[in-house]
Amino acid sequence: MKYPKQTVGLFVIFFCLVIVIGNADPASSESISDTLKPSSDSAQVFSVGYASSTSIQNALKPHIIKLEPANGADLVDPSIRELKVTFDKPMTKGFSWCRGLGLYPETIHSRGLDQSESMQPARWTKDKKTCILPVKLWPNRKYQLYLNLREHQGFQSMEGYVLDSTEYSFTTKSIATEENKPHVIKFEPENKAVFVDPSISELKVTFDRPMCNGYSWCRGLDEYPETGPTTWTADHRTCIVSVKLRPSQEYQLYLNLREYEGFQSKEGSPLDSTEYRFTTKSVASQTDFKDNLR
Repeated sequence: MKYPKQTVGLFVIFFCLVIVIGNADPASSESISDTLKPSSDSAQVFSVGYASSTSIQNALKPHIIKLEPANGADLVDPSIRELKVTFDKPMTKGFSWCRGLGLYPETIHSRGLDQSESMQPARWTKDKKTCILPVKLWPNRKYQLYLNLREHQGFQSMEGYVLDSTEYSFTTKSIATEENKPHVIKFEPENKAVFVDPSISELKVTFDRPMCNGYSWCRGLDEYPETGPTTWTADHRTCIVSVKLRPSQEYQLYLNLREYEGFQSKEGSPLDSTEYRFTTKSVASQTDFKDNLR
């Protein structure tokens, strides 16, 4: 069969291309492929440029250079009256000493402060680098605070850059001894009392010395009363818990139990676990008693 000259020419060109591609050097092919990729040098330059931008932003933010007492410190003296944080640059006059889930120290900004003690609000040093928070601490306590938290962003540099939220915790040492261990001197109603009026609305326990703000009214195996708010008298010797009692019911509570040691003296010495029982009288016996008086 004869083909036109144009067709024969196309076949020749096609076979030449196949031969050239088939004999091509693999190294040459790989090098062509590499030229189609971003060069490693270009990628490196891009990476360095991105890191530099992040570093600049990070450098503009304020950073803590010192906490007093130190973050995570143990055996902190509970008699100290100030917490201090120092930054690497001047700050605005705002601050956010925030409460977390742990125990927050007593301050003029917090609830439960003994108002008989004079205390000042947080303040800044003249160079605007150190913020000082006056506090009242208790022995044998682990405290937790946050510097800035969620929407509370008071710690800011003069340029308006916000401190990243920072957790701050420390533990005070115990100064407990046998001499300063607390003892119960009175229960109201009395321990193991019977025929207690179920209409009473408070249980009271009085100690032989001033106590910390904490308390641990604990549940035992028997019936526990329905309880409400707990308060202390001004002298911190009597703890009062609101209750709702039922007639003809024996109740059991513990003051401190196992790891629950909220009842502690001012020196941080916990009360030994103490069982507290009493039984309310029935409504019928209360009615019979009134009838006998007539």
